Amino acid sequence: MRASTGMRASSLLAAIVSSTGLLLAAPGHAVDGVREINHDAIQAGGGYPWLIDEPGSYRLTGNLDVSGESSPLDRTAIVITADNVWLDLNGFSLIGPQSCNGSPAASSGAGDGVQSSGVGTVVVDGFVEGFGRDGLSLGNRARVERVNVSCTGGTGIAVGDQSSVDGSSVEDSVEGMAAGAGSLVRDNRMTGNLGFGLVVGEDAAYGGNVLRGNNGGGAALQVAAGDGAFELDTNVCESGTSCTVGPLCGNGLAEDSEQCDGADLAGQTCDDFGFTGGTLACNGMSCTVDTSACGPIPGCGNGMIDGMEQCDGMDLGGESCASRGFVGGSLSCNPQTCTFDTSNCTGMPVCGNGVQEGLEECDGMGVDTPTCDADCTLVVCGDGTSNAAAGEGCDDGNANNLDDCPDGIGGSCQPASCGDGFCNAFGMASEDAMSCPADCASTCGNGNVEGLEECDGMDLAGQTCVGLGFVGGTLQCDNMSCLFETSLCTNCGNGTIDMGEQCDGANLGGQSCSDLGFFAGTLACNSMTCQFVTSGCTDCGNGTIDMGEQCDGMDLAGQDCVGLGFVGGTLQCNPTTCQYLTSLCSNCGNGTIDMGEQCDGADLGGQTCSDQGFVSGTLACDGSCGFDTSGCSGMPVCGDGNVEGLEECDDSGESASCDDDCSFVVCGDGNQNGTAGEGCDDGDENTNDSCPDGGGASCQPASCGDGFVWNQDGGMENCDDGNQDNSDTCPDGVGGTCQPAFCGDGFCLLSGMSPEDSMSCPADCP
Repeated sequence: MRASTGMRASSLLAAIVSSTGLLLAAPGHAVDGVREINHDAIQAGGGYPWLIDEPGSYRLTGNLDVSGESSPLDRTAIVITADNVWLDLNGFSLIGPQSCNGSPAASSGAGDGVQSSGVGTVVVDGFVEGFGRDGLSLGNRARVERVNVSCTGGTGIAVGDQSSVDGSSVEDSVEGMAAGAGSLVRDNRMTGNLGFGLVVGEDAAYGGNVLRGNNGGGAALQVAAGDGAFELDTNVCESGTSCTVGPLCGNGLAEDSEQCDGADLAGQTCDDFGFTGGTLACNGMSCTVDTSACGPIPGCGNGMIDGMEQCDGMDLGGESCASRGFVGGSLSCNPQTCTFDTSNCTGMPVCGNGVQEGLEECDGMGVDTPTCDADCTLVVCGDGTSNAAAGEGCDDGNANNLDDCPDGIGGSCQPASCGDGFCNAFGMASEDAMSCPADCASTCGNGNVEGLEECDGMDLAGQTCVGLGFVGGTLQCDNMSCLFETSLCTNCGNGTIDMGEQCDGANLGGQSCSDLGFFAGTLACNSMTCQFVTSGCTDCGNGTIDMGEQCDGMDLAGQDCVGLGFVGGTLQCNPTTCQYLTSLCSNCGNGTIDMGEQCDGADLGGQTCSDQGFVSGTLACDGSCGFDTSGCSGMPVCGDGNVEGLEECDDSGESASCDDDCSFVVCGDGNQNGTAGEGCDDGDENTNDSCPDGGGASCQPASCGDGFVWNQDGGMENCDDGNQDNSDTCPDGVGGTCQPAFCGDGFCLLSGMSPEDSMSCPADCP
């Protein structure tokens, strides 16, 4: 859930008005004092968004449709900056570019139906559908009544603190309704939303709401509520049961289905996700782990695609933005995860615009042509689309040449008839060798598939094991019947144990190492042969030393620490590997500092009392090879101007090089040193929050152009290359947005894969 709906709306408005330079149409007046709004007036006034910057009453006199605007997913219909605005939708609709047809919104953008940074906004009586982000995004003390929202890429209805939502509905959106602290939400309906149906802040009240099919449906939690929130009346969820309050993302506690929440990472580290070190973080919007600051996955970074990697360095495996479904741009590889980075890819293909884009095979302006189907795929007999323009008379898509529409391999996609070369044995005509000998007569063994033959010799009619429903293998032909012989086809890999298989994938048929005569271990399955792999099985743990084992349990084969070259200690046996475990063996007393020892006899490793944090004295070594500080004296006093003990510095207080805790100034140590020029230091070594203090950061409050992507702690940046240039793919100069460049953002893109000019983007490049 967003930390502050009102703050988000306000900052977004600033980005629209100040940064992008968009013109906002101004409202006119009606004779009764209620100002009227309609699509024609908006177009005449300069286009969307429509600006309301004065308090008062406003009323729609027609639908407002942004779907025909440039970048429609990023287009907002109405922007409100004034307090105390009453907006009557008057039964009309605010219409965005996407439709859902019973499924959650598939696309997202920056456009809202109504976006208000003002206090006390009221929106009533109408419909909002298909916007890239929120349907309604309102500030504090807002009121929403009788508004139906559907198919939005963000939250259907989002209101700030001390607000109310009554008699409204949200369906098929990414998130249902969200209301801030102290709000009242009652008698609403939330259905089929991707996330929670309802999210309320602390001390909010909600009741009489119906929530179904949200958050995955079924037994999934429907409501997320802050501390002190309570059910005013019964809320009804799946199967008529009372709603269950789910975890609230943003309360700092990782609860239920949350992977994390704020600083609570549920004990997880980067290593738990396959990385080698680094700093694990938490996405403040979704409460899922953020691995962007984790160290590289083993093998990732060697410049070659290994294992499950999508890419590695410059090796993109031949992929591009177009092959990933975008129109253009520059595809790159995330150096930490070796997954594709599409942040610099641009545009989504539009089937029917006459331009082949992304994954489209062709584009015939949305109609069938001799080479292109209306769905922007090439004409193929058997694809299930009958294309009359290409000469097809039928295409039932079942790849069968023996029914009423031959559309298999070599098929004609013309209605079956005697003499077409295909024996229509299973269609309406029921052809056979008597009624249509030209198509159905055959001679098995002549090497040509004829009539009802499935194959003949080496002629398999283009068929394979996979085409017959198997996973793989070698298809053959029975020379006596001219029917397929599938004995060498296999289903190894389908997850089901078939004839001749011991196992298949994770399906071991309930078998384990012990069932195969081993003592313990992990049984696996060969993915190629579907036979057991016992290399992970072991007899270690049966108490008997078997081949390859040094020991087993208490049986150490008569060996001890001294026999292995140590001075003393206790020899053990590793219960997993049955190899000697010498961690409790010791060389203490041999006069040399060995692993695990601080010292040994007179060998103190160069350490003194001062190194142990004391002022003076004589350091010694005890019988367990640990330091004996009984002869040390005095503790350092930070601030006395003398560097003592473990102090790194002491300047009698904070200085340009020394913190007031007598440690050197380090950005990220959690100690903000104003004398050293630090503007902040929260100590989390995170460069993506409001105080960048990780590697290379300067401990200054986050800002667009500082070279760090601020996307946590309320930050909305999606890029920041730190070059303070508004003409490249990430505008981060003066007035920049730190959002990927697009036509209409107010900045003329002069570099990158798709530079703009006055022809391609006159709005930005006059």
